[in-house]
Amino acid sequence: MYKMKSSVLNISDYFSEMFEKFKEVDYKSWILFGAILALGIIIFIIARSNGKGKKLTTEGIVIGAVCIALSFILCNIRLFRMPNGGSVTPASSLPIFLYAYAFGPVPGLVCAFAYSILNIFSDPYILHPVQLLLDYLLPFTLMGLAGIFRFKKPYINMSAGIIFCVLLRYICHIASGIIFWDAWGYPASDFWGKFSYSAAYNSFIFVETAICLILIGIPQLRGLFQRYRDKRLLKGNSKSAPSEQEKASPADGI
Repeated sequence: MYKMKSSVLNISDYFSEMFEKFKEVDYKSWILFGAILALGIIIFIIARSNGKGKKLTTEGIVIGAVCIALSFILCNIRLFRMPNGGSVTPASSLPIFLYAYAFGPVPGLVCAFAYSILNIFSDPYILHPVQLLLDYLLPFTLMGLAGIFRFKKPYINMSAGIIFCVLLRYICHIASGIIFWDAWGYPASDFWGKFSYSAAYNSFIFVETAICLILIGIPQLRGLFQRYRDKRLLKGNSKSAPSEQEKASPADGI
């Protein structure tokens, strides 16, 4: 019995020593690891999908370029500028959301990634290298996932996609803010102090989200992009009848 207990303790000590190094890794390294992993998954999805013959038409590429240009123009019109980086714009992310909704996740991610690169040059505010990933590349690229939901009403579909992407962006900005306040020398020395302040500071992005949700309430705007989405889904489901969820009229009510 004693030998068995001794063996169990030895195994426990062995695994404890094996993972001891993980205790020495600070939260900034974990944040960086998570961000790189997320970006790697996005690149993997794009690469896999491109190998399945899912190619955009010339029209889709042109619309993507127009949406990127519109977003870039709107992101340079600032309704309100935050003191430590960030600003409220007149729905600069909406063209990217609509494109991703209409043409799907892969073209959406590519379009959003291109926009994230342009955004770096628009209003750079970087104190730490990880911020480049968490404040620009990752959060804006994730906007390309706005078209993943399939509810009955087009407005609910668009709203769910926008809210989902904004929440992902919010998480990225919070993580970046924790690193920012650490580099800036924020008085709160503990992790949760920095987390709380970062969460409160970055909540300004929900103002622009509200503007986006109001604008997609316009039936004409919603219907324009719903038409491209319906085409894509019908083409993708050519071997089977289109689902009832996607037969909803673009002009359907909220």
